[in-house]
Amino acid sequence: GTSSDALGAGLSGNIPNTAPIMYPHQMTQFGNDLIVCGNFLQAGGQTVNGIARWDGAKWHPLGAGFNSTVYSVGVYKGELYAGGDFTKSGATTLQRIARWAGAAWVDAGLSFPNGSNPNSYIFVHTLREIGGKLFIAGGLKKVSFGSGTTLACNGIVAFDGQQVDVLKYGISNSYDVEAIVSFGKAILIGAGVINA
Repeated sequence: GTSSDALGAGLSGNIPNTAPIMYPHQMTQFGNDLIVCGNFLQAGGQTVNGIARWDGAKWHPLGAGFNSTVYSVGVYKGELYAGGDFTKSGATTLQRIARWAGAAWVDAGLSFPNGSNPNSYIFVHTLREIGGKLFIAGGLKKVSFGSGTTLACNGIVAFDGQQVDVLKYGISNSYDVEAIVSFGKAILIGAGVINA
């Protein structure tokens, strides 16, 4: 309330093959713990690969972490989700989104495969629970879910744990959606032209 305190030894390094900058991208509370994600390699001196848990006294890894940057963390129906541009957690193959199963990161019930343009940067930037659904936004072109259903999504989708709503196919092939907020009876989004 009157000064700032360090959280142990803090965060350091960066995940191999990510940008040579290190910072947390997002934080959320999960139970009594603080969950922090980004492209940092270590928390409190131990390897965490982009996501870590602070219990009020020390840092802990969450499973194997990820093989690339984690841009977002969010809680939906009491479960922890992570999103980014990662494709693996340890030996588990994922496509930019994962659910924490208590000891490891697992398939979240949906995924974001590469788009038709091999130069597209596919990533989950924001996870937010609104009106009983998990809204997922970022540089998204396609979403896969269920038993092999794949739809165009263009930057944003809503997920109820089983089914996906592509919100009239998003906003445009030219935009990434990075911010979402519930505002009165509406949902506002913030987006920008790719690479601008």
